[in-house]
Amino acid sequence: MRKLIFGLLFLGGICWSLGCNKTPTDFNGQGGTVLTHYVIIKDSSFYPSVLTIAQGNSVTFVNETDHPHALSIDSTHILTDTIPPHRSFYYLNNSFSGALNYYCRIHPNVTGVIVYQP
Repeated sequence: MRKLIFGLLFLGGICWSLGCNKTPTDFNGQGGTVLTHYVIIKDSSFYPSVLTIAQGNSVTFVNETDHPHALSIDSTHILTDTIPPHRSFYYLNNSFSGALNYYCRIHPNVTGVIVYQP
């Protein structure tokens, strides 16, 4: 009886841990999923500094610093006001292909590129 209870608890723990490790899924307008890529902000840099993805994929910027960051493409196209320390920002661009150069308005020397491929 003890072995049965232990076995059930062990199996339940495995099922619970597998279920908790699922990542959230985003859906596009056609009912499919959107693949998400990550850019990490740390050490006054974006990692990776150049990210190549398929058109229609999303990017989540994760701020791992103790300082806020604010992303812009240029002075007229602001992606976000600020990304607070240890928070993230989700970005989806369905209509652009080519290189998208971006930078931090607070730290203008922190730059990156997203290359959208059709």
